[in-house]
Amino acid sequence: MERGAIAEINLDAISYNFRIAGKIASGRAVIAVVKADAYGHGAIAVASRLLREGVTHLAVAYISEAVALRKAGIKAGIIVLFDKGDYDDYIKYKLITVIHDI
Repeated sequence: MERGAIAEINLDAISYNFRIAGKIASGRAVIAVVKADAYGHGAIAVASRLLREGVTHLAVAYISEAVALRKAGIKAGIIVLFDKGDYDDYIKYKLITVIHDI
């Protein structure tokens, strides 16, 4: 039985990649983008690991992704990149919005 492509999640490799990005950033903040379930790698697991590594902010595409992180106990700053949804949720869940146009 052929299964097709699979993704193997290696949190140690993700941590290593973050440390390399941090060195390249030379002390500047690195925001971890965990939209689309961390690109299929599991947003909660990836976000939790990267927060332990020193990430201070996360970014997601939609409010629903941010809410899932909050409900999992993530307290770091979360930037919502694309959603123009319910602004009450930005306040309720302490999310950071992006200004899309004037």
